[in-house]
Amino acid sequence: MDDQERLIAQRAVQMCDANVDWRNLRALTGGASRVSFTVDAISDGSRALVIQVARDQSEADMAIEADVLRNADAAGVPVPALVGQFVINDRQVLVSRHVAGNTVPRRIMRELDAESREALIRDVGSAAAALHTRCVRPQQLDEVDLLTTYIERLHASGWSRPVLEAAARMLERTRPRA
Repeated sequence: MDDQERLIAQRAVQMCDANVDWRNLRALTGGASRVSFTVDAISDGSRALVIQVARDQSEADMAIEADVLRNADAAGVPVPALVGQFVINDRQVLVSRHVAGNTVPRRIMRELDAESREALIRDVGSAAAALHTRCVRPQQLDEVDLLTTYIERLHASGWSRPVLEAAARMLERTRPRA
């Protein structure tokens, strides 16, 4: 994370609600394409936000993700509430409510007992079914060939990933017709 990403996160918080006293901006984990922050709302007591900032200018997936969150919420799927989606200094920014919990799948599965794992699987299945049956497909997904986009990213990385290359070839061969 760099100073520019921190400044973008601060600006995004102000754009969400300039009348709230936001404090304790802190970095969370950073991935290959995004860096994440969290911040607390002091004046109204209980809100915390997560701010995700794209690491480069080409990250368009956040607009699609914002649409997916809106649609999922409208369909009754439990998702973090979307607070805002902005472009600041040519960087995509997604702001949502913070949801307490763990996001590391191995840790989640390791810490759950068998009954809780089964309940989690049922909950995820119910959420997936609700997304499939009640959500509107974001228009941006129709405008982008995601498989080609990700294959191009894989090739541009210069990394040799035989399993991903084999998977990409298989997906290209078995791609369903639109």
